[in-house]
Amino acid sequence: MDIKVRRDLMTRISETNYENFHHFPEATYTSWLTNDVNTINDYGFSMFFFVTNQIANIVLSIFSLLTFHYSLLITVAVLTGIMLLAPKLFTRRLNQRSVAQTKMNEELTKQVTDVLEGFNSLFTLGLPKTIQTKTLASSQKLADARIDYAKTAGSMSATVNIVSLLSQIAVLVHAALLFMAHLIPAGAVSNASYFASTIFTSLTGATANIAEMSAVQPIFDKYEQLPINTDDQKCQSVTPLENQIAIQNLNFAYDQQQPVLQNFSWRIQKNKKYALVGDSGSGKSTILNLLVGQLTHYSGQIRYDGQDYQRLDLQSLRRQISFLEQSPHVFNASLRENILLGREITESQLRAIIERAGLNQLIAKLPQGLDSILTHNGQDLSGGQKQRISLVRGLVNGAEIMLLDEATTSLDQRASDDIEQNLLDDPQLTLVIVTHHLHETIAAQLHQVLQI
Repeated sequence: MDIKVRRDLMTRISETNYENFHHFPEATYTSWLTNDVNTINDYGFSMFFFVTNQIANIVLSIFSLLTFHYSLLITVAVLTGIMLLAPKLFTRRLNQRSVAQTKMNEELTKQVTDVLEGFNSLFTLGLPKTIQTKTLASSQKLADARIDYAKTAGSMSATVNIVSLLSQIAVLVHAALLFMAHLIPAGAVSNASYFASTIFTSLTGATANIAEMSAVQPIFDKYEQLPINTDDQKCQSVTPLENQIAIQNLNFAYDQQQPVLQNFSWRIQKNKKYALVGDSGSGKSTILNLLVGQLTHYSGQIRYDGQDYQRLDLQSLRRQISFLEQSPHVFNASLRENILLGREITESQLRAIIERAGLNQLIAKLPQGLDSILTHNGQDLSGGQKQRISLVRGLVNGAEIMLLDEATTSLDQRASDDIEQNLLDDPQLTLVIVTHHLHETIAAQLHQVLQI
C-alpha cells in the first residue's frame, strides 16, 4: 500500500507543470512521501485492521445476546447509537490537529534540508550553532502539534470510555430485570454482562479508531492541492520546426513583481544561430523558460510555426527543444543513467555524442567509466563536468532546437569556445545562447546578437 500511495503521488507530481511543481519546495514533497506515508500507516491502515477485528467481535457478541432475549438487542442498538455520536464531537478538532501535525512535519523537513544545505555558509561564518537552533525550533513546533493531537484524541477516548461503561451497566441492569421477570436464566445475566462488555469495549476502540482513520483524509485532500496538467491531452502535438518561432508583444512577471518582459517581440528562424546578452535580471533566462514551455502565465503570443503555444502539447514541444541549464542536476546513479535518463540509443551513437561534448576525459578518470556511480548532485564533479553531462543529455534528446542558458560558463574559455563552435557548425541545429561573455569569434558567426 505504501508503494501504491507513493506511486499515485509521484504520478501526480510528474503530471503537473513546471510552475505548479515549484509552488511547493522540494522538502515538502519529501515530507509527503515519507512523514505523511508513515502517518497514513499509523492512523489509516493500522486502524483499519483494528476496526475490522473489533467489528467482528461486536457482530458475534450481538448474535450471542440475541439467543438470550431480543429486547437486549434493542437496548444495545440504542446505546450503540449514542456511542457512535460521542466521537463526532471531536472529529473536526481531530482533523484540524492532524493537518497541523503534517504541516509541522513538512516545516521540520524543510528546515532540516535548508540548514544542511547551508552548512558551508554557516560554517565559514562561524555560526555552526545556528544549525542546532533552527532545527530544534522546528522540532519543538512539531512536538507541540503532536501533543495537541494526543490531547484531543485522549479526550475523545475518555468520553467514549465513560459512555461505554454506562452502556455496560445499562445492559447488566436490563438482563437482571429480565431474570427477575423469569424471562432468562440466572446464568444469562453474567453472560449478557460479558457480551455487553465485549460489544462496548470493541465499540469504544472502533469509534476512536474510525475517528483517527478519518483524520487521514485531510492528508489525501492536501495532495489534491497539487493540480495535474490535463490540457496537453487536448492540445496539438508538436512536430519538428519547419519555419520559425515568433514572439509578439510578450509581457511576463513573476507573481506580483514588476514585469521582467514588456512588449517583447522576436523571431527565431529554423537552423539559424542566436545569442541573448544583457545584464542579470534583464529576462534572458526567462525567455528561454518561456520558449521551452516551463513558464505559461504570460500575455502576448508565442507561435511555433504559426501555432499558438497555448494550444500546443507542451510535453511534445519539449521533445523538439533541448534546454541546457547553467547548473544541471546530477542524480545519484551511474554516469550512463545520468546521460540517458531512461532513453535508448545505440552504443555507437552514445560514444559519438560523448566525443562531441568532450566528456571522454571525465570517463577515462572514473573507476568504472560510464558505469561509475556519481554522488548526489555531482558533489564529486566540477561545474564544467556537470555542464558537459548536461550537454550530452541534450544531444541524446536529438532535438533540432537547442537553448543554452549559460551552459558553458564553468568551462575554460577554450573548452567553451570548442563546444559552442561544434554546435554552430551543425547546419541542422537552431541555436539560442544566453551568455554574459560572448567571444568575438563566436559572435561573428551568429545570425543575430540580441541585447536584452
